[in-house]
Amino acid sequence: ALPEDHDACLYFRHAYEFDADATEYYDGGVVECSTDGGDSWQDLGPHFAYNGYNGEINMYYDNPIWGQQAFVGRSDGYISSRVDIGYLAGENIRFRFRIGSDSSVDSLGWFIDDIMIYSIGTDTTAPATPALLSPSAPWLNDATCSVFDWTDVTDPSGVTYECEISSEPDFSYVEYLYMYLSESTCTRTGYLADGTYYWMVRAVDGAGNEGAWSSVW
Repeated sequence: ALPEDHDACLYFRHAYEFDADATEYYDGGVVECSTDGGDSWQDLGPHFAYNGYNGEINMYYDNPIWGQQAFVGRSDGYISSRVDIGYLAGENIRFRFRIGSDSSVDSLGWFIDDIMIYSIGTDTTAPATPALLSPSAPWLNDATCSVFDWTDVTDPSGVTYECEISSEPDFSYVEYLYMYLSESTCTRTGYLADGTYYWMVRAVDGAGNEGAWSSVW
């Protein structure tokens, strides 16, 4: 049973790519729990505290979870998610990760790793600040510099990164902002005119605490 004297969380890392087009989501994944040995299941969507569901399943094409919020589209790599399950204290719990698909096209699916349940207090501690590795800045973009690397940051609740690229040293104008990066590297996508640019990174932990921005390179 889940201890009664702790605020508990379900944490997991996952990557997904479900059938979708520009405006509709045909397949998706949900996280559910049971307190009666699997006879009935309830959706944990309303209890996500970090990186929860991101869209609604299309109501047509026979998806059994149509109309529900779910993980849909694609995650573009591994992300971490956290569910507050303290309200289930004292219960014997089962969890399941459920994919709902329609009657036609499929895609890569859902990949889930590093599942854990842990007890927390109120986490207000920001994660450490990454150190930039390459490229050095200011850097002169000549259409060849596209990969940015920095040091890893760890946190018990998990970490993602945000990376900003700017043509201004004070970042008064941001050319690109990359969010929910699961690794300590970022590959620039999209057009960037030749010129001088700057970049910086920060970490965000699984409780949503934002670390300080790195030094500007």
